[in-house]
Amino acid sequence: MWVGAGPGGCPLLVAEILDRKGYQIHEAGPDWPVRKAAAMLAAWNVGTILVTDFQDSLIGIISERDIIRSLNEFGGSVLRLKVRDLMTRSVITCTPETEIGEALNLMAFHRIRHLPVVQEGKICGIISIRDVLKFRVESLEESFTALVRSEQESAQARAEAELANRAKTDFLAHMSHELRTPLNAMIGFSDVIAGGLLGPDSTALNREYAAHINTAGRHLLKLVNEVLDLSKAVSGQLDLDEATVELGALLRECGELAEDGLAEKRLTLHTTLPEGELSLTADEMRLRQVLISLLSNAIKFSCGGNAVEIGAEIIADGDLAINVTDYGVGIRPEHLPVALEPFRHIDGNPTHANSGTGIGLPLAKMLVEKHGGTLGITSKLGEGTTVSVVIPGWRVNRAVAPRALERA
Repeated sequence: MWVGAGPGGCPLLVAEILDRKGYQIHEAGPDWPVRKAAAMLAAWNVGTILVTDFQDSLIGIISERDIIRSLNEFGGSVLRLKVRDLMTRSVITCTPETEIGEALNLMAFHRIRHLPVVQEGKICGIISIRDVLKFRVESLEESFTALVRSEQESAQARAEAELANRAKTDFLAHMSHELRTPLNAMIGFSDVIAGGLLGPDSTALNREYAAHINTAGRHLLKLVNEVLDLSKAVSGQLDLDEATVELGALLRECGELAEDGLAEKRLTLHTTLPEGELSLTADEMRLRQVLISLLSNAIKFSCGGNAVEIGAEIIADGDLAINVTDYGVGIRPEHLPVALEPFRHIDGNPTHANSGTGIGLPLAKMLVEKHGGTLGITSKLGEGTTVSVVIPGWRVNRAVAPRALERA
């Protein structure tokens, strides 16, 4: 791109350089002593001063080069001369609308380094070849910086897209395993029952196998429901069925549903509640879904013999915090954001025994946010993890205990 071209190849105008520089005009009167003009040149560190008459019209230019050249002719007495005696009288000017290319041609043709800018008789400023080159260098630097920034943003976007695609691919690979395992169990047990392979006296085994089929079917249904719920939540199509939910009953019910998992890993569950009756205006099924998911994770990553805790407390501004705590393996600080991203696994390996589908926590976070709340995680590696669900105060209904009657 040549020096006289602006963005998109459009001609660059003198006005763009004047606006960019904010060039200050230095003027002298024709009757000024040359020594006064020389002092101005030195004080402002400029090479050229515009000479104007009493009507502020431009009548000439005086430069440091004019003064130095005149020293050979007049010697030291040059400083006692008037500006009119040394100024250049044939003044070449341009307007703010002049193209830079044309302005450069004028300076080259007349062998001048500075070009006054005048519009309707008013002096707007002065430009030089150095101004033009400096402006172009600055423009090129800005363009280069913008190009580098654009390339960096594009590279980051590509990396994020690749990471998302890889996460989805890993999720699909893991989901295929999660789906095939219970399906194989269901087909195997049902084939045995349907084929009568256990003989005539197999009622007890048939019931046992039927129970396995039922468990596998429920697991499949849970997986499918999680995928569908996440899809609805992401697309904004998930609606809440709100009603009054008694908090104590909800937490006790979630604890009962987690009993099998607790017993399998020899864990105990500690439940704490605020004093007095407390209820919420919420979607009970979705809130239960969130808490069971958090309890399942706490059990999954706990060590045998420890406790899992679920508790509720009123915090600042009347909000309700429900905390689920385990004392298991914990999570590294850099892995906490990953835990809340759909299809991601904290250890980076979707085939790990404890990795899960990568849906539970992200779905729980979306369901909580659908209620206007927040879900956060605090953890310390090797010591355990606490997941906090904060429900906004406007959803919390606190029953006021009746005052005791005073005896006469």
